[in-house]
Amino acid sequence: MPKFMRLIAAGLALLVTSMLSACGGAEAQSLPGANTTGIAITKPASVTDGWYGGLNVTRDASALSGGTGVNSALYAHTKAGALETSPEWTGVFQLDNYSNAGGNSALYAWAGRYGNGPTWASVLEARDYGSTPGAVYIGESDLVVTGPDTGMRFGHDVILYDTATAVNPTGVVQPAQTGVAGATFGLRIGPADNCSYCKWTTGIVLRGPMGTALDTSAATTSTSIRLGAGQAISLDGADQLQIKFQGGQFQITNKGVPVFAIDPATGDIYKNGVKVL
Repeated sequence: MPKFMRLIAAGLALLVTSMLSACGGAEAQSLPGANTTGIAITKPASVTDGWYGGLNVTRDASALSGGTGVNSALYAHTKAGALETSPEWTGVFQLDNYSNAGGNSALYAWAGRYGNGPTWASVLEARDYGSTPGAVYIGESDLVVTGPDTGMRFGHDVILYDTATAVNPTGVVQPAQTGVAGATFGLRIGPADNCSYCKWTTGIVLRGPMGTALDTSAATTSTSIRLGAGQAISLDGADQLQIKFQGGQFQITNKGVPVFAIDPATGDIYKNGVKVL
């Protein structure tokens, strides 16, 4: 870009900043250590609608047909160099909530499916290209609290709604469902369908002090836990003492050897492989 064009762009940015700042609005409390200098866009407190008054980026691709690649309405990119020592966060969304009502959120993502294509409200992806072992996380959720549990503090709350009862930010009225509004999985963990050699070392890990590690008592279900044949429940934390259904028997095994078994078809009981009843 020619020098005079850069000067014009800088001047316009300063003009927009001063005009928007003059609109008023409470100053946010910055995150400790955050570098927040740059173009400031202040949304006036008098603007109460959900979409306008701040930064509004709209992309209408309804007239397009075909195409390749990935398109986006908003793109942000940060490159952290090898010598960088301070944290680099490509996006920061901060909410200071002093309200006594309402459902206030620092980040809200909404996706409506109207066609036949699969739809995601959000996708998080982390790729490990490092040549040496290091920590890689898809996501981290921190709950920072003071005092004992209030009964209203949740790490993640996965909720299933009917389209007619859920909050719809677009204002589009959806028809009421007839019958059951069902979904397949609340949480699914596994390898990619096209990666036969991909494997999680452990699917779910619970650690640290807990009142109850797993509670299904409030679920309306006929099956609380489902195991496949040969899959075991370990009772000692070391996979030595286990309970499993294997070879047509309910077995208690010690280091893989059945020490007690029941044949559910006949009721026969075995001790150390010998029928005793």
